[in-house]
Amino acid sequence: MKLQDTVLSNIDRISRGALGFALIAVAYFTSGFLGWLAVLPILAIVPLMTATLGICPVEGALRNAFRHERKVVFQEPAIKQR
Repeated sequence: MKLQDTVLSNIDRISRGALGFALIAVAYFTSGFLGWLAVLPILAIVPLMTATLGICPVEGALRNAFRHERKVVFQEPAIKQR
């Protein structure tokens, strides 16, 4: 996996940072028993770290896992020149 395959654009970085802070804010501003909402700040670590570092190894790994070669199903016959 090449590093340039996983570099994020500025829009990706901003949106991941906003998502991370939103996950923390939901858990912080929820009143009463948190239950499963207590997991949100832990889940926020991934988007915040990818926004801070600017690379996403998970995205690169998934891109490589689902990359496949195209198979030619039908190929037109070559036209012979006279």
